[in-house]
Amino acid sequence: MEILFEIVLEFILEGSIEVLSNKKIRPIIRYPLIVFIISFFGGFVIGLFIIGLFVWNKNIFAGLLIIILSIVMLICVIYRFKKVYKEKKDKL
Repeated sequence: MEILFEIVLEFILEGSIEVLSNKKIRPIIRYPLIVFIISFFGGFVIGLFIIGLFVWNKNIFAGLLIIILSIVMLICVIYRFKKVYKEKKDKL
């Protein structure tokens, strides 16, 4: 079941990212996909941060580790977005 979920989610996200880079597809389709992808990754990072806060009460080291992991993930997502955006802008 986990493998099936992973495959389906990978197809959805990879397909969405490919659609975002294609200018031939109408903006009415692309913009909701942008919102979906940002919400998905943002929700994942925020959820991980909240889990870190809850774990902090029971185990400070584990909570701190999860919070640091979520912050590093957020920095990586922002860096990757800027890199992809700059590459797309330079191609135009």
